[in-house]
Amino acid sequence: MLHGIDVSHHQGVIDWQKAKDKGVVFAFIRATYGVTKDRQFARNWTEAKRVGIYRSAYGWVIDKLNQINNAAIFWDQIKNDPGEIPPAVDFESFGASKPGFSALQLYITEVERRCKRMPILYTSGGYWRQFREHKAQTWIKDYPLWIAHWTTLDQPTLPPPFDKWVFWQWIGDANQVGKEYGMESKAVDFDRFNGDINDFKNFIGGAIPQPPEQSGTIEQRLAKLESWAKTQGYNP
Repeated sequence: MLHGIDVSHHQGVIDWQKAKDKGVVFAFIRATYGVTKDRQFARNWTEAKRVGIYRSAYGWVIDKLNQINNAAIFWDQIKNDPGEIPPAVDFESFGASKPGFSALQLYITEVERRCKRMPILYTSGGYWRQFREHKAQTWIKDYPLWIAHWTTLDQPTLPPPFDKWVFWQWIGDANQVGKEYGMESKAVDFDRFNGDINDFKNFIGGAIPQPPEQSGTIEQRLAKLESWAKTQGYNP
């Protein structure tokens, strides 16, 4: 499984190259919570891209807000650079706010309408199951699931009606190793992608570049391989 993190201003000023050097392939980066913009988002978004980490922006659904406006504010943060991974919608409690399925549906469908991609849903089994009607939300099954389940098990436990997951937030404080990953904070959440790099590239819509067919003499094969490598950024 591929290794990722999710961050917000709570991680402080991040050394993204250090995160990349530790093996971080992708990151979920908070853009908004409700109508409030994350104060580290602009820097995180730019720096993660600079070092070559695949990015998804996420926004929180917060109850008692106009969800259409909420989604519009989120989209404004990324419309000129939407990231490589589809955006994510964070569905959990926020202080006293406990958004329900109607708020989620309004928000996630508006994000989808604006970005022209199916957003990723983030939630936990505990939050999802607290609503009596959770099993009936079959409309959500088409959306990629990013499940929060902090466990040492090999797989997360999914709440109904989900039967598959794409991303898994498997530990919430990363054993206090945030500083090793370039965080100012001690904590950073760790995530996994359910598949290998080919599966990941297929999910985000990017093909894995393949080297040329190896035929001919050694000199011819080397020349073709070097020519192909240059198209992938190799600069001898």
